[in-house]
Amino acid sequence: MEIFDYDNVLLLPRKCRVESRSECDASIQFGAHRFNLPVVPANMKTVVDEPITEWLAANGYFYVMHRFDVDNVAYARKMRDKG
Repeated sequence: MEIFDYDNVLLLPRKCRVESRSECDASIQFGAHRFNLPVVPANMKTVVDEPITEWLAANGYFYVMHRFDVDNVAYARKMRDKG
């Protein structure tokens, strides 16, 4: 497997062929799930909490819950039960 870093990759700007960004689909397929954006919020206690992860899950976004002061098993079961 070849590994790349910032010195090996160069993005060249080109003319955009879409009228609006709303025409673009940046969603990704991950297993049986489709997520809206290929962006994951930082799994830090100050960034994600239960209400935010519930909103992210309900609106089709991927997240990783932080591991601090959370009963991980109970949290995973709760989120699984929500679908």
